[in-house]
Amino acid sequence: MAHRHTPVETQVHIALWTALCVCIDDYDALAEFAGRFHVDREQLHPLLDLLADNIRQMHEFFHPYGATAIVTGTPVGTYPLYKRARNGIGEGYSYCIWDKTHFPDVSSYIQVMPETTAISVLVNDLCSLYKVELVGEKDNFIHDRAYVTSKDIEATLMDTLEDAVDAVNRGREILEGEQERQAWESHVMGYVAFHSMIPRYKLEELLSTSG
Repeated sequence: MAHRHTPVETQVHIALWTALCVCIDDYDALAEFAGRFHVDREQLHPLLDLLADNIRQMHEFFHPYGATAIVTGTPVGTYPLYKRARNGIGEGYSYCIWDKTHFPDVSSYIQVMPETTAISVLVNDLCSLYKVELVGEKDNFIHDRAYVTSKDIEATLMDTLEDAVDAVNRGREILEGEQERQAWESHVMGYVAFHSMIPRYKLEELLSTSG
């Protein structure tokens, strides 16, 4: 949904990459993924071989700068936001907004990448908090931020929401091209809708209990 403005074949490639990253998130074999990938060795699990093939093809869909960020950002793994950005695929996923078919000039959107990555991280963690609270998980951005700011979780949630809104507004100001801005808007709306609709985040359950 977040990349419905891109060509269908690009959407399929992004969807496969995303699905593979979710599926292999807890695999012990991930520890050797990067080393095996860079020397073109067979991976320790068939799904990891599929992931390796997928990210090798990223240059066919994205500008070399973006393709490289996607490859290096694929998980193989202020301080809380830095830690969260390094532990996720936010930057790589953000480059998927502007495919090279429609946006061959990387300079038309490269300036907005910090905001784009921040939105990917912040929206995901806002929408993920309910499901991780259900299982008592504390090792996440919201809890890290609450600890370093000496605030409670509710106040931290509101601060994080404000940061996400600010990042969206800054992105709108930075992007000068109409087509680039439309792609941005499509991504933001689709990204939020994606999190609200899929069962993984249990947001429907949260809304039904709060209503």
